[in-house]
Parts: sequence; C-alpha cells; structure tokens
Amino acid sequence: MLSYDARYFAPNYSKTALSRKEVVVSVAWISSRHCEGLGWDRTNFALDLKQYIPIDMYGKCGSRSLSRNSATATRVIQKCKFHLSLENSCCSEYLSEKFWNTLQKWKSVPIVVGGTKEEYERLAPPNSFIHADDFPSIEALAKYIQTVAESEKFFNECFKWHKEGSVHQKSFHSRHPVFKEGACKVVQKLHQLCNSPSEDSFDPYGHKWFGSC
Repeated sequence: MLSYDARYFAPNYSKTALSRKEVVVSVAWISSRHCEGLGWDRTNFALDLKQYIPIDMYGKCGSRSLSRNSATATRVIQKCKFHLSLENSCCSEYLSEKFWNTLQKWKSVPIVVGGTKEEYERLAPPNSFIHADDFPSIEALAKYIQTVAESEKFFNECFKWHKEGSVHQKSFHSRHPVFKEGACKVVQKLHQLCNSPSEDSFDPYGHKWFGSC
C-alpha cells in the first residue's frame, strides 16, 4: 500500500530527486480547485508521478488552461489512455465526478485515490480502474501504468465492462429533489431535538467521525 501519510499528508512536504525514465504513455489530470486537497497533497502526488511518466496537467493545479466541463476537455482527455481521478479528500465511499467522468465521458482508465479499493470495486464497473493503494511506491505505480499502456491485452481488459453495461450520471437538477428532501429532514430533526432535548452527545473527534467525510 502506498504510504500517503508519510509523504502527502505532511504539512511541510519536500520532494526528493527521482529518476525520470523514457516511456510512451499518455496520462492527464484536470483539476478545478483544492490543489493541495482537503486532507492530502494531491498536486505533489501528481508531480512525483510525473517524474516517472509524462502527465499533462490541466486546470488550476496544472500549467494548461482547460475547463473540465467543456467539450474541449472531452476531446483532449479522450486522447489520453489514463486520467488521474484524485479526490480532494480520502473519505469512505467518496467517488466523485472526477472518477465517473473518466469512465463515462472521457473513455480513459482512471488512476484513483479517494475511497478504499473495496469501495471502488463495489460501486464501479469491474477492472475499470487502477487504485494507487495496490502499489508500495510511486515508482511501482508508474511501472504498472506503463505496462498497461504498452500492452493491448492489459489495456483492453480495462474496457471489457462496456460489453456488460454503461455508466450514467444524474445531472445536478435531477439530484436537487434529493438534496431538498435531505435538508428538510435535517430541519425536522432539529425541531424534534428542540422540543425534546436529548442527553445523547456526539464527539466530533471520536472514532465515528474519522475515516469518513
């Protein structure tokens, strides 16, 4: 398992020199905000990986301007074999549009950091992603990406799920009723607590909080 705690969660992270290898592989990362992430330093993760394999970095955290919701982004990312789907927080079951867009719109193989591998396996199409936790180091992850990129057999394995089904995302407007219903339930619960005070308490730093969003 890649040690994020030691290298990317540290507040005073400093890079060490890594050897660059000549490889033929296309990886992209498009970001809009939270370059350092909310709980880990995903930009330095991408920069370290970039020292082993070429990565085109777009958006706020990269050197090239590109809006991830644009038609141009779709055309650009579709030309890449892989996309870094790096969540800004490593939370339980947190698989955002960064991951689903890669499968649905960009037709690339997502390289993921976020939820656990078991959560991705439960929620995502089979063999559709590469999880960084499977590798002991950045170099090992880069070597595996290179191996998949250079092998037609391995690369095509990542797309076999297309024969069984497809990925569909709900638009924000279609999800709005769910958000609205959830907000109403929170207000109702607050009214109940005000009318019937409870002695129960919740420790925001307790075990029920850590490990999830």
